[in-house]
Amino acid sequence: MFIAWPSSFYSFLNDYRNIPKNYRSNTRKEFGGFFYQVVKHFESKEFKFILKSVRDYCEEENIKTVDLKKTKKKIENLISPVDSKEVKIKITQNSDEYISLKTAESILGIPVHLIRDLILLGEIVVVKGNKDHRYCALEDIEKLKELFGRKNPINEKVKGNEEVVPFQDIKIILNRRLCISQFIAIIINNKIKPCAINEGEVGFRRLIFYKTDVEQLVVNKLISIKEFSKTINVGTGAIYSWIKKGFINKSNKQLFERHELDQFVYRYVPLTTLVRMHTKIRSSERLHKWLDRKGIEPVSGPGKDGGKAYLYRKSPELMKTMRLKSWD
Repeated sequence: MFIAWPSSFYSFLNDYRNIPKNYRSNTRKEFGGFFYQVVKHFESKEFKFILKSVRDYCEEENIKTVDLKKTKKKIENLISPVDSKEVKIKITQNSDEYISLKTAESILGIPVHLIRDLILLGEIVVVKGNKDHRYCALEDIEKLKELFGRKNPINEKVKGNEEVVPFQDIKIILNRRLCISQFIAIIINNKIKPCAINEGEVGFRRLIFYKTDVEQLVVNKLISIKEFSKTINVGTGAIYSWIKKGFINKSNKQLFERHELDQFVYRYVPLTTLVRMHTKIRSSERLHKWLDRKGIEPVSGPGKDGGKAYLYRKSPELMKTMRLKSWD
């Protein structure tokens, strides 16, 4: 299951669904007690990458016979940051430091699920109050308000007849190449700027963009950690690990610029990629041991520096040992 994470994990789930189970509800008919066991046994920090992959599976898989929204929500509640930033405190509705997610929704003009995404991205700090209800730090909401709080249009006038698109229609232009929460992260990091303000709307819905600017984002496409992990066939945990250890230089919290990924791919290769390139060995564990016997050591990995996955430097010695003519 873990050899080609997370694609192998998704394949396991799809195969497991086809095994007959003795349950009445649609979800349990296909998945049995799997989700319950995942929540029960993998709640600790070191296994959160499993929870995230389950959450992504619930989000990505289009299963007509099962509605996984409730399951996804339960998993997200476990993933959401609860460490030092989420301290249990007693909060009243008149607090001037924290506001409810519902109030944040009315200020930011975006639904609660997008606010939860911004919490996961680290853009909004949350705390737990009475009955474990979550509250947003008002200071972070005020910072976000600066992005759309101007009363006058940002530009004196929109250039000529250039086509524009309001924030609420951005999803159509993005066409699932980027999700809305990623687009908001791009706005926060000043990778795109609005061309005008709609005074009749609230929050992010006030923002209007040049259509060409939004389309250019999709063409040049800032890439998410999740998308990059799929590209090189490793888990997101490995990507975070390599960022932390300095193997990937990254200016944005959750999105890569193309040149940052090109630099990484030019210098390094994951063990999972080497397995696909080897003519005989089809096991990551076996290939790692084989390379070790040949004197080829990884620059990162569980047995090297505690990394989540093995990573090798692209060197002439590695190419010769693997009997490769090129890295393509």
